[in-house]
Amino acid sequence: MLKDISIPSKADPKRIKWDVLFLLREFKYYLSRGEFIEISSLNQLLREKLKYKVLYKVRFNLDFLFQFPNYFYLEKFEIENELDDELEAIKNFQCSRIDPFIDELVKDLNSFDLNLKQIEFDTLYRQGYFIIPLVSNFTHLSSLSIYDCDLELKSFNKLISKLEKLEFLYLNRVEFVVLAEEWHLDYETLLPNSLKELEIGYMNLRKEYYKNAPYNFLLNNTGEYMMEQYYIPPQRLPNLKKLSLSMDTKFYINYFGNLLDLNP
Repeated sequence: MLKDISIPSKADPKRIKWDVLFLLREFKYYLSRGEFIEISSLNQLLREKLKYKVLYKVRFNLDFLFQFPNYFYLEKFEIENELDDELEAIKNFQCSRIDPFIDELVKDLNSFDLNLKQIEFDTLYRQGYFIIPLVSNFTHLSSLSIYDCDLELKSFNKLISKLEKLEFLYLNRVEFVVLAEEWHLDYETLLPNSLKELEIGYMNLRKEYYKNAPYNFLLNNTGEYMMEQYYIPPQRLPNLKKLSLSMDTKFYINYFGNLLDLNP
């Protein structure tokens, strides 16, 4: 709960420790997004005191996303009940539901300006395929975390190449997706030289057969597909201070040695 701290009516606002009064998690728990925007606009002092505490990190999980009335992923029967012309709606699922939601999300995050330093994606599964690429709009990020999400490998490699200021990267239980027609291509993940801390967990490479069919990708995901483990190769990371590996496989037996060879 919010701390019960009494403030004298004549207290000097400049001497109030706002970062003690408003704890990030508790503050956001009690206020809706609209209420937060309203209260944060009360005066410049309050905004300056709160912006680093509140705006520096966004955590994308289902509880957060379900706050948006136009979130594109609902239960299958709820989506089908909303479709007036089912075949036409399924055909245009990307442009009618997914793209407008992502555009609005990017617009909201842009309002955080350069205060937004950390983004975490947690347990989005197949929804992550469409949401995580928005990271490429925020090249000033210092920390990126992805847990229990699906993501096109090509999109990940593209966005990670843009994060030239990234210092912390955490990946665990990530399903990297490759379209069936691109399975033969060689995708190598190159990490930014700015990394100071890297955590690598379980990652798979999955061949998908749903091309340009986001509705089926999200809701009819029982089809057959090929899967194999995916590894980020050792590479030169001159600023790396900490490396954590949670995969116990033969590939990583020599990982530290190879990494040290590349980073003398």
